[in-house]
Amino acid sequence: MSSNSIAPLMKVVAKGLRNPKAHIPRDLFDKSLGDRSTYIGASAATGCMRKAYLDIKEVVEHDDKQMFVFERGHQLEEMIRKGLNGAGYKEYVTVEEAKGLNVIHQAEVIGPGKFSFIKGHIDFVFVDQKKCELVVQEIKSSSVIPDAIYDSHLRQVTLQLWLLKQQYPDYIVRGSVVYHNWDTGESRSYEIELSQPLLVAIVKRALLLWNSINTNREPEPENQMYCDKCSFRGNCSALEFGGKLPKELEAMAQKVQEAKRAEKEAKKIKANFKALLEASGLKGAKVGDTTVSIVTVKGKKSVPAHKLKKEHRKVYDELLVETGGYSFLKIV
Repeated sequence: MSSNSIAPLMKVVAKGLRNPKAHIPRDLFDKSLGDRSTYIGASAATGCMRKAYLDIKEVVEHDDKQMFVFERGHQLEEMIRKGLNGAGYKEYVTVEEAKGLNVIHQAEVIGPGKFSFIKGHIDFVFVDQKKCELVVQEIKSSSVIPDAIYDSHLRQVTLQLWLLKQQYPDYIVRGSVVYHNWDTGESRSYEIELSQPLLVAIVKRALLLWNSINTNREPEPENQMYCDKCSFRGNCSALEFGGKLPKELEAMAQKVQEAKRAEKEAKKIKANFKALLEASGLKGAKVGDTTVSIVTVKGKKSVPAHKLKKEHRKVYDELLVETGGYSFLKIV
C-alpha cells in the first residue's frame, strides 16, 4: 500500500482541517448509549457474544491503557467532525432535515417490531437528497491498516445498513468501514453492500445474545482481533492453546513472513548501494523523490564486558544487574 494512501472521506477531512476556522460542532443531541441491558448494540451482536454478554452483566473497570484506546477512538471521530466542519459540512439530527453538504453524527437506528431490541449508533451518515441515498461511514482507529475488512466490522455495518433501511425505506443505503492510522496518517475504506444471507446470520446472533441476557446464560466465546484487550480473557476457553484463531490472523502471519523476506532483500540492496556510492566517491545521491546518503556515526567509548569479566571478575560481579525481559513474535 502506498504511503500516500488516503480514504476518500479522510481526504475531505484533511482539506477541512486546513481551514483555520474549522471547529467541532456543538452537540445537537444526547449521545448517551443509555442502559445497554435493555438492547443489543450493532457491535455487540457482531463480535464475541461472550464479551458482549459479560460487558452487560458485570461491572468492569478498564485499565489505563484501554482508557487511552477508547479515548483515541473518540478523538478520531472529533477530528473528523472538525475536518468536515472546515470543509463546509453541517451537522443535522435527522435525515429529513439534512440538506446540502450534510452529516449526521452518531445516528441512532432501532430495529422494527419484534427486533426493537436491536439498536445501532452509526458514526457518520451522509444524506444525498437528490439521489435519495444514505451513506454510512463507520470509523476505526487502527495501528495496522488491514488488506481486507475485518469480519466483525463487516457484520456491524451490514446490520447498521439494515436498521437504517428499515427506518428510511425510501432511501438507497450503502456504507463503508474506514480504517485510519494516527501515526502515519494513512487510511483505507472498504465498501459494503447489504447482503441478505449475511444479515440473516447476524440477526440470529442478535437473537441468541438477547436470549442469553434474559436467561442469564453465558454464550460461547469467539476469537476476535481484540481478544488481547478483552477484560474477560483470563478465563476464556477460546484462548486456550491450540484454539482456532480468526482467519484475519492467518493473513497477518503471512504478511509478517513476506515482510521478513522483503527486509532481508532490502538489507542486501542497501549494502550494495552503499558499496557503489563509496566506490564512486559519493556521499549521497538523488533518485526521483528519494534522497540516499551515507551517514557516518562516530564511535563512542565503552567498557568491553568480556574483558572486564575476565580481568576484574569481582568488579564485574558487583556491577552485574539483571535487565527486564521482553517478548517477541516468532513465526517460522
